[in-house]
Amino acid sequence: MLDGGSPLAALDLTLYEVANAATCGWGAPAEADKVVALVQEACAGSIVRVDADLARHSIALAAEHSLSVYDAAYVAAARSRGWTLVSGDHKDLVKPGLAIAPETAAAG
Repeated sequence: MLDGGSPLAALDLTLYEVANAATCGWGAPAEADKVVALVQEACAGSIVRVDADLARHSIALAAEHSLSVYDAAYVAAARSRGWTLVSGDHKDLVKPGLAIAPETAAAG
């Protein structure tokens, strides 16, 4: 939980995404392990593994909403568990109503 709010969870792909952001986006590969550890700690063991069912659901959502299968996987994981997806991807996820923006989550 952050600031006493709702519990956090992540898709296992998130660990790769944050490591990639630190390594390639920030040019700080030495920080990648730290960022991955922060996500794991914040999610307190709620890291969802991709399996065949989640992959099938992701493919269907990707086709339905013209998303990448990667983006659709986040939507599929959240939907299958009744979670609210929070994303900074305004164009592909927030604007079409598949996720809420971080600022909306923080205000709520």
